[in-house]
Amino acid sequence: MTSKEKEIRNVIENSERVVLIHHIDADGICSAALWCLWLKNNRKIFPFIFSPKYGEIREYLVNAILSIRPDCILILDIPRDNIDNLEEITKILVDHHRIPKSEKKLIPFVDLNKSATTLSFDLLYSWDEKFEKYAWIAAIGSLGDKDYKNYNRFKEMTAKYYDIGEEDFKRMMCVISSSRIFNEKGAKIAINSLVEAACIDMPSAIFGKTQNSRMLLKYWKVGQRLINLYIKQSGKMEKYDNKKIIFYELESKYSIQSYIASVLARQFQDYFVFVINTGFHWKYAYLEARTRREDKDLGKLLEDITKRLREGKGGGHKNAGGARFVKEDLDKFKELILSSI
Repeated sequence: MTSKEKEIRNVIENSERVVLIHHIDADGICSAALWCLWLKNNRKIFPFIFSPKYGEIREYLVNAILSIRPDCILILDIPRDNIDNLEEITKILVDHHRIPKSEKKLIPFVDLNKSATTLSFDLLYSWDEKFEKYAWIAAIGSLGDKDYKNYNRFKEMTAKYYDIGEEDFKRMMCVISSSRIFNEKGAKIAINSLVEAACIDMPSAIFGKTQNSRMLLKYWKVGQRLINLYIKQSGKMEKYDNKKIIFYELESKYSIQSYIASVLARQFQDYFVFVINTGFHWKYAYLEARTRREDKDLGKLLEDITKRLREGKGGGHKNAGGARFVKEDLDKFKELILSSI
């Protein structure tokens, strides 16, 4: 165990009130479920969970956290913006993105080449070998984040306990991922579904066999209908064949842009796909980008371009990224993308 791992464990074992903030994608949800299980099994406590709708730590969230008076905060797979007012509280950051600066009482546990789920599972497993039976949750999260090397490792670990095939894992990942369409409520239902299934020693229980998973399954079915509706009937597509770029605009109150981006990227494998949702927030446009090409780093591209937009912020990985900026800068964003690829 490294000195940093010992430091994190010391903080966790001496904290009675733990706040957990997580990203609402499969990686963030599975990371959160793993920490909930460890805290439940080993500390007999359950964290105060925050699943921010926009994937950002905003002022309202800071105020809510301060009202709890936590001993520590777990930040999983999420930017740590706007936490200056939390500087007196110990924060543990488990993530796979760049850290712009060090902050007071921040303990980063970061690896750019591993999903947050992988980092969380490996840390918790090093503390308790019995945790191996939850490798199926780590497999779902790492698959969702395209951390295939560790996904295959977790599949092998899972095989010691359960018979879960490749297609089963893919379906589990899709069901868990779909919860983000319904924002905070959906993410919490997904976490509870994973924890319930783990507690009754039945991974397949996430397919509607517990109270929370029945709601999760309903969310998944509604989500599939919404995705099909927006792809077939809604949205505005601009296709630039010479640049191999697709812009797809939609206006939805649901966080559906990531799924549509993934579907379009499968259909147009030689293209860079940018799906922009202008109905999710009154002020900002939120977008997700996907590609199967290897000649451009989407995350770096979005990080650089959004710096030139009002209140812009972006980033991600080589083949997938996300961003937000003021809606009025949408045309400028397109111009910047077209001139950069």
